[in-house]
Amino acid sequence: MNLKQKWKGIPVFLVAVVALSTFGAAALLEYYGTISTTVEVEQSILVDGQDYTATINDVIEEDAPGGEEFCFKHWLKNQMSVEGTVGLETSYSPEGEGIETTYYTMPETTTLILENKEIGNNGCGLETWKIIDDGRKATITFDTVNPTFDYDLEAVGLELDTQYALIYYADYDPRFDTWGGDNPGAVIEIFTTDTSGDYSNLGASVELNMNLPSESDWNINPNPDYCDCHNTHDDYEHCRGAKLWIVPTSHLTNGDSLPLVSWDMSKYLFETDLVTYFDCNIDTLTSNYPIGEYGIPTTEITLESGEEKPFFICYGFDPLIKPKTYTITTEIVPPTQ
Repeated sequence: MNLKQKWKGIPVFLVAVVALSTFGAAALLEYYGTISTTVEVEQSILVDGQDYTATINDVIEEDAPGGEEFCFKHWLKNQMSVEGTVGLETSYSPEGEGIETTYYTMPETTTLILENKEIGNNGCGLETWKIIDDGRKATITFDTVNPTFDYDLEAVGLELDTQYALIYYADYDPRFDTWGGDNPGAVIEIFTTDTSGDYSNLGASVELNMNLPSESDWNINPNPDYCDCHNTHDDYEHCRGAKLWIVPTSHLTNGDSLPLVSWDMSKYLFETDLVTYFDCNIDTLTSNYPIGEYGIPTTEITLESGEEKPFFICYGFDPLIKPKTYTITTEIVPPTQ
């Protein structure tokens, strides 16, 4: 049998199967292309600019606290393109009673009305400094926590074409025996009213280099008497904090510095409450700084995309706490789902 005869003897369908099998194994595509990218992932929310591998230490310098409260300022930064929330959790080693840890945020801005006052009844049944309702006043709104003291000031009804100063008046102890406001206080701004006795300065910024109240200001004292009708002069919402006044520059030392060298309450605008301001560049606060008076207690903080927000941790110690070394740990964690 010759070769031609052999080929004729092979079934046609078998030839087709063999040919198809050979074509598929050698020529069909397994994919049409490849796309690849590389991305470096950063931590979504930072604590004090550090990533999760860092441990940030709050240093309590007193060896044996008893009855004090120590507060520390920290920062959160949301690096995400969406809103983010963190939770705050505390653990103690060894476990035991006698330590209370509280977290606070602060209002973004603070608004204070300054008023002229006279001797009268303040509603507590006391002869004290009563607000004169004559339209003569000032309003100041400032950033509560900021590297600089940024504020808007508007005053109406003052003396015409007269130079005044916005001051931080820091009291001595005792505040009625030694006065002048330089403990230390600050001249925040000097300005001149217009022909109507008004003045406006929006978007002002001053470097104070101090928190308000300053550490030596008597009004930082844990037991002052500015609220709840405790004294014969004031009945404020807050018991301790800083005083802001407007006074004629003619009553200042050399016309531009504290202490006050003259006193005439009929020419001044006084605080109607005490306030706090936190300089971002000052992290350490004295024990018993009035955080709780102004702060908003929280265990969860929400930040907008790109937002940086301060928060405060306060450690309170019971006078009867057992003497030993305690470790207090705060973890900033994703919120509980």
